[in-house]
Amino acid sequence: MSILHKPVHEWARALLFDFDFTLGDSSAAVVECVNFALQQVGAPFATPSAIKKTIGLPLDIIFRQFCPQHVDAAIPLFMDCADRIMVDKTEMYPGVIDALQRVADETDLQIAVISTKNHLRIVEIMARFRLSGIVRVIVGGDDIPNPKPAPDATLLALKLLECPASEALFIGDSRMDAGSAKAAGVAFCGVTTGTTSAAQLAEAGALTTYANTAAALEDLLLNHLNKLPAGGDQREFVMPALDSLQNEVEISYFKSSGPGGQKKNKTSSAVRIRHIPTGIIVVATESRSQHKNRELAWQRLIARLEKLAEKPKPRKRTRPPAAAKAARLQKKKVISAKKQMRKPPSIDE
Repeated sequence: MSILHKPVHEWARALLFDFDFTLGDSSAAVVECVNFALQQVGAPFATPSAIKKTIGLPLDIIFRQFCPQHVDAAIPLFMDCADRIMVDKTEMYPGVIDALQRVADETDLQIAVISTKNHLRIVEIMARFRLSGIVRVIVGGDDIPNPKPAPDATLLALKLLECPASEALFIGDSRMDAGSAKAAGVAFCGVTTGTTSAAQLAEAGALTTYANTAAALEDLLLNHLNKLPAGGDQREFVMPALDSLQNEVEISYFKSSGPGGQKKNKTSSAVRIRHIPTGIIVVATESRSQHKNRELAWQRLIARLEKLAEKPKPRKRTRPPAAAKAARLQKKKVISAKKQMRKPPSIDE
């Protein structure tokens, strides 16, 4: 049976993501930077569609295609342009930020981004979209000797996450992503937000493909989180007493990593609490103190359970349109009568 028949959080410890055309889109900036470099070296402009097909490749391979006589001169020109515009002209795909936030809040899965962009560029992009605290490890093209489809980047991410290949899932949009995952022994799922078709991704080894990353996370993971046991009904959930709640949870501790893979603490200070009856999972990693993280996790769990126990508010009954119209007419008549009564008598009267 495929591992994807089970929710990812039940078998995996890490999610590895490509960036370009998987989490976000920097193609407008890449097109501008490539053509800036081509213009500066006196080469003809390349079409946006031609440039987009090269996104994810190392720069020397890209410029070997567009200006083979000027590769060494074009690369620093591209980098100069990228320093000025790349971060600001990059956008995350719809739903990705919210999905990643839920993964961080509700599971203990570690998240890594593996890109051919340089390390600092991905750090800056993650900071712009406030994902620095969610992404535990970043592997850039300048961090490894051999780019994708070689396994180097994937293996480095696994090493920094302290995660075996059998307990990780790689999500990407290209055959290079699939090749790197396969070479490292990591399961791979494809998304078709790039220039590679679902059939091509399947041929490259994807276990399954999705229209986008948000849809992949929704199906593989988020739909399975926080479900009540079979036969349960959220409307019937009753908030347990705080003293009995202690007996309904599993508490685990793990080492919390910062952006880029550095450890926040050498001790297992991060806290994960799972409420067994509902399956709700909360995680706290903000503090270096295990005690403070435990307190934060308890607060989050109680807030989630209280929300689950809330009864739906009854809908206000509204008058049918005819009754409402009749009521308005009646009100107008009453107001008109009162005004008439307040008028002083005329001379004729």
